[in-house]
Amino acid sequence: MIYNRLITFSSPEEIRSAVIVFLRLPLDKRLLSLSSEIEQLLDLLLEMFEEDQWKEQTKLICDDVEFSCGSITQFKASILENLPISNRGRLLRRFLAFRFLFGLKSTFSILDVIEPEIINSLPDLFRDSLTVFKIRDETNYTDLYNYVLFLDYALDDESQLRNAKDTIEEIVNKLTHLHGRIVDMRAAFMERTKAKDLIQRLYMRLYYVTSHRRGKVQTSILSYKNNQMDVDKEENR
Repeated sequence: MIYNRLITFSSPEEIRSAVIVFLRLPLDKRLLSLSSEIEQLLDLLLEMFEEDQWKEQTKLICDDVEFSCGSITQFKASILENLPISNRGRLLRRFLAFRFLFGLKSTFSILDVIEPEIINSLPDLFRDSLTVFKIRDETNYTDLYNYVLFLDYALDDESQLRNAKDTIEEIVNKLTHLHGRIVDMRAAFMERTKAKDLIQRLYMRLYYVTSHRRGKVQTSILSYKNNQMDVDKEENR
């Protein structure tokens, strides 16, 4: 019945409204068993936008999602995790990830997230003195986990990464430093353990993008980290 109803949509506004509804459904844990069907419907809906509608409609979708989620990072993460694995689904996920990372500072459009240059803005996230990526006594490790997840989704295009290796190397340095700053002896704190695990998986993935650069020899992730010890000490001051 729902699939038949989709055919009757006659305007991008109707399609957008339906997309927003289906994006919110996974926030209700009682509907997790329907996640596969929701993903398929979202895929169909996203493909219904004409090419000349795509930029404007995705911006409006993201505006609504950001307003609805507010500062609750778990809601944002759930929405990203339930987007379809398709060309438009991945683009929308990446676009939302950048929007979540930069918040009100974001001026990106969905067309920008396919350009390698957009990655150059990501190291700035680690430099802000108020950033969630700096470990403090009051750090919320659930939020930190979700922000690293946003970063993971923002960096999901391997061709982009290969065209921005210097920036990716800088991000790897920042992530290894961040990983080392989280104190979690014997994995005693679940939220810290999960955050450290995700950070490690992300910097390992990014590391292999930069590890085979011409003229640069890195035998392991450990040697790569050790080369950054002086940088880490300087950042700790």
